[in-house]
Amino acid sequence: MSTRAVIAVGLPETWQGVYVHFDGNPTHLGKAIWDFIKNHGISKFENVIELHRPGFEQFPSRPYPMKTRDAIFTSKNKDWTMQDYWYLVNPMQKRLYIRRYGRNEMVVDLKGPEPDWKGVETDLRARSNPVRPKLVTLQSGKRVLVKTNPHEAETREMAEVFLARAKSAVRGGFLYEAKHHIKLAIRYIDRALRIQGEDKVVHIRDEEHD
Repeated sequence: MSTRAVIAVGLPETWQGVYVHFDGNPTHLGKAIWDFIKNHGISKFENVIELHRPGFEQFPSRPYPMKTRDAIFTSKNKDWTMQDYWYLVNPMQKRLYIRRYGRNEMVVDLKGPEPDWKGVETDLRARSNPVRPKLVTLQSGKRVLVKTNPHEAETREMAEVFLARAKSAVRGGFLYEAKHHIKLAIRYIDRALRIQGEDKVVHIRDEEHD
């Protein structure tokens, strides 16, 4: 399954970027952007974004053909929040901003040492999927804390992402693509239901002992 992303240049409030279809997670795309800028400079990165308006199948080695549709994203439209990751290079401050599903921002200093990309990815996932214990009252009247599985939030979030992508595909007339996204959404909903059932049986602890 592809990990979709947007790579952009500008300021956090005003920017323009293009679409990347595969390997959009920080361990791949974050490192690829870092290596590209270290080897070629930020100006070259800006030129690549401007020239390759159809975007990339994989950055930077596999750009889409120039005669295909434009895949431009800007700060003025919200479609970029449906992508798995967003990367913004700020040329003035020499910083790389990274978000997952349009939120939970991290900032990488392009003048400093290379970050641990696996750690960046793990941190962004953890911020997106915090473990929040739920207070539940049992039939006996006793109140307990049900510790949620950390993957439950992620599976529900992925279901929402694919439902949003299906809706967007229907609006654009891409019905087969919409059908594919709906199937993936159902798969994640089923997985979330299984995890939710496991939580209530396994992860229970008495709040009186906290």
